[in-house]
Amino acid sequence: MYQISYILFFYLIAIIIFIVLIFCLFFSGFFSSTKEKAIPKTTLDLLIDQVQKSNNDKEILDSVMHEFYTHFYNISSQSTNFSSWLKLIQEITMLDYMSVEQVAEFRDDLSLKNTSIKKEIEQVIGVSLKHREDSKKRK
Repeated sequence: MYQISYILFFYLIAIIIFIVLIFCLFFSGFFSSTKEKAIPKTTLDLLIDQVQKSNNDKEILDSVMHEFYTHFYNISSQSTNFSSWLKLIQEITMLDYMSVEQVAEFRDDLSLKNTSIKKEIEQVIGVSLKHREDSKKRK
């Protein structure tokens, strides 16, 4: 009825399609697994972004400070968000949002509440105040 060459031809085409599909699946899986997974942003990271994009807008900075005092006033040095917490403090105190006296009160407040990391708090705020003063001198 059918010649054997037709049957072999269709089997050969099916095998080629199967091999091509396996390679496509392999390479698509290979390349997708090597892409970096996006790390979800934490609330602290979002607050840092708000501070950086605020352009000293008092309303935005007031809302950031309210959020900070409500949820992030006290933190442990073993916390996974510790470095983000310090970066947020640095970003806040680097802006002209607070006067130097207010920054000093903020530093003392945080140091009293977080006695185990007092040195880190003082160091971060000191660096940000120095940077703030240096940028004022350049202007």
